[in-house]
Amino acid sequence: MSKTIRNIAENSVISVCGTISPENNRDKINFVLSQNKNVMDCFKYKIFVLNKVTGYSETEFQDIITDIKKMYSCVVLIDHINRGYQFGFIDLDLKSFNYAKINMPDYKFYLKYNIDTILYDKFLDIIIDDTSDIIYMPEISSLTPEFKHPDSYQQYKQDCMDSVTSKEGKFPGAWIMPWLYILSNKISVLYPNKDSLASLYYKWAVNVGGDFTQWHSQNKVLCSEELLMESLINKELKKYCFIRNEDFDYYCNFIKQYNVGDATIKNVHLSKFGIIHFHFRNNDVIEI
Repeated sequence: MSKTIRNIAENSVISVCGTISPENNRDKINFVLSQNKNVMDCFKYKIFVLNKVTGYSETEFQDIITDIKKMYSCVVLIDHINRGYQFGFIDLDLKSFNYAKINMPDYKFYLKYNIDTILYDKFLDIIIDDTSDIIYMPEISSLTPEFKHPDSYQQYKQDCMDSVTSKEGKFPGAWIMPWLYILSNKISVLYPNKDSLASLYYKWAVNVGGDFTQWHSQNKVLCSEELLMESLINKELKKYCFIRNEDFDYYCNFIKQYNVGDATIKNVHLSKFGIIHFHFRNNDVIEI
């Protein structure tokens, strides 16, 4: 049934996950969260899950937590060991999702976004299918192989528009944007189990000889987006891509025309949807 995000918010969780760093500093976090206040205030439950980069001021980290608690009635969880890049990202997601499952079991939907994401009022007016279990924007780059031929693109688009979450054992169409997605309460598990993650982390640590500053090399042992997708391949679930039809074509044409190779589409204002992945605070934002 077609509703808006505003319609589902009053019985749902909104979760903000992020790493505090010189880029995501106190000024930027306060700016982003003040922009998001109208959206945040519509949700029944609010969770923040934070970690910080090594060496970042503990005093300012605590000041940011104080700022958040003054701005919102919310739960703030701290991940004291930031395992970096891929693993740290998963750790934040899991800490938040599992907290909601245990402590807020009456929620209908769970909306997660990264702390560097701005959500304007228009976000609340996005039309969704509230019978779906995975509501998301697509992760697409100029390297998407289906862009090479019109027929393959049309099939790709159809796979994105379809509601099925398993086709020949794969998630059909575009992957889920990892910094913004909505899950129904039917979903009980994200990512693999702890033992699998622990084994992968140990493998990476051995590969880098215990040099944890080499966190960029974590993508040699896992991809957080891929693991997220694998956990949601389930014929019992339904998906809904909220960038649809002619909007989907417009979005893809923008990505192709400007050769956007980073599928997480940073510093672009999707004006119809009220969304910005405000990754670089000192860079311009492009509006489309």
